Amino acid sequence: MKLYYRGIIMHGIYVGNNKMLIQTIIGYRLYCFADDKSLTPDLVFKGIFEVPLTKYMIKNLRDGDTVIDAGANIGYFTALAALKVGTEGKVISYEASKRNFELLKENVAFLCVGNTVELRNKAVYKEEKELTFFASHQWNGNGSLLKHDEAYFNHFKTDVILEEKIQGEPLNVHMDKDFIHLIKMDIEGGEFNALVGLEKLLKAKKVGTVIFELNKLRAESPKAFFDLLISYQKNYNLTFGELNTSGDVIPTTLEALFEKDFVESVVMNCSGTPNNNL
Repeated sequence: MKLYYRGIIMHGIYVGNNKMLIQTIIGYRLYCFADDKSLTPDLVFKGIFEVPLTKYMIKNLRDGDTVIDAGANIGYFTALAALKVGTEGKVISYEASKRNFELLKENVAFLCVGNTVELRNKAVYKEEKELTFFASHQWNGNGSLLKHDEAYFNHFKTDVILEEKIQGEPLNVHMDKDFIHLIKMDIEGGEFNALVGLEKLLKAKKVGTVIFELNKLRAESPKAFFDLLISYQKNYNLTFGELNTSGDVIPTTLEALFEKDFVESVVMNCSGTPNNNL
C-alpha cells in the first residue's frame, strides 16, 4: 500500500471511525487514531516510529525470546516484537490508557498474534496499588502517572487531560519467567517507579536488557532516579549505553546521560557488557 498526496508518499489511509490503517515500512500493518498528534504523523508520513529503537529490535530480537513492552500505546512495538519472537516467544504488553488499550487489543487481533501477546490494561509501577492515570486526549503518547504541569501546557497548549483509575503492577510479578530478554519502557516519567519494581528480577539475573526513556523534565526527582541507577549499577554489575541512528548501542556513563535533559533510548545492559546481542 503506497499512496501519494501532492507528490508526498503516504503510509496510511483513513478507514473511518477515527482510524488510520498504516502500512509500516517494516512490513506489517496496524491501526492508529486519526486525531492523535504523537505517533500518527510519523506513521502516516514515514511508516516508522522511533527509528533507533525499531532498528535495535529488528537486529536483536530472536525466535523464542520474551519481551515486556511497558507503555505499549496502540501496539507499534508490541507488534514488532511479536512478529520477531514468533509463536515460541512471548510479549507481555502493558498499556494504562483505556482508549489506547482498546486499539492495542484490536491491532493484536488484526495481526493474528494473540497467542504470542499477553495484554494488561495496567500501569507498570513499584507495587500493586490503585493509581490515577492522566491520559492525554490529543497526544496519545503523553499519558502519565504524573500530573501534567504548567510547563507541559505551555508546550501542548490545546491538550485535554482525562483522569482514569488504573491498577499499578510491579514487573517483579514476572519472577516465574525463566528469562526476559528485553524490557522496553516508555511511560512518560514513570520509569523510576517501574525500575524500583523490577529489582528482584535484576537480583535473580532474569533480565537481559532494559531500554527506557530519560526525560528529566518529566521525572519527579532526577537525583533520586540517578541514585537508583547508580545503586543498581554497583549492586548488579550493570552497564549503560544509548542508541545511535542505526540502532546500535554506544557505551556511555550515567554521569554523561544525566547531563542531558532528554535521551530517547537509554540502554541498561544487565549482563555486564553493553553490546548488540541480547
